[in-house]
Amino acid sequence: MLTGRLNDAAILLHLSLDNNHIRYAVIGGYPITHFGGNRQTNDIDCIAIASKQQINNAIDPEAGLAVISQHRDDYIGLSWSDRPDRSDPVLIHIHCSVYPGSRFPNALFRFETHEVKGHTMGNGMAALRAAGSRSNFVDSVDLRWLAQRYVIEIKARRHKIHLVDVGRALQQHSNLENVFESLGIDIAKAKIAAKGPPRGVEDISKGLFDSLADS
Repeated sequence: MLTGRLNDAAILLHLSLDNNHIRYAVIGGYPITHFGGNRQTNDIDCIAIASKQQINNAIDPEAGLAVISQHRDDYIGLSWSDRPDRSDPVLIHIHCSVYPGSRFPNALFRFETHEVKGHTMGNGMAALRAAGSRSNFVDSVDLRWLAQRYVIEIKARRHKIHLVDVGRALQQHSNLENVFESLGIDIAKAKIAAKGPPRGVEDISKGLFDSLADS
């Protein structure tokens, strides 16, 4: 998908959330692409310090945003399109910090605000954050890029990284051992920690905010 179209969606998402004083950050492939990483993405992933209902209330249908999925208590899926038939939509995945049983509903995270240029919206602001301390990424390209760009930040916080997440990443991408070793992470302990049953999709999503809480 063209970057300008993703930027349009990010700008309108920012306007909706910022107008309702909802703190959020974009994570994953979109900010990595924005910061110069060799990454292609067709959607936008976010974390938000809000409940699913707060996000639902904040979304402006007149801006082309629509709710398409809210079957989980910690997640809401949106789509954005500027076309009458809603063709070529941009999907937006928002993981919410506030849900029943959440450990850390007011999670703290650092984010940088960057200007992006869309096709139809011109210049606007979108909150972007490449999560240098998050260990749940499973894509080897993203992990290598994050380790290179945020090596100082990650090394300073490596004791906060969950070894089980490192171990599970290594189960899928064994070629990343040297990346984690260069960050000072104990590979042997990580592999032992990852021998338990795999997490479900919801556990991984909620585990992101648990990681922020432990930080």
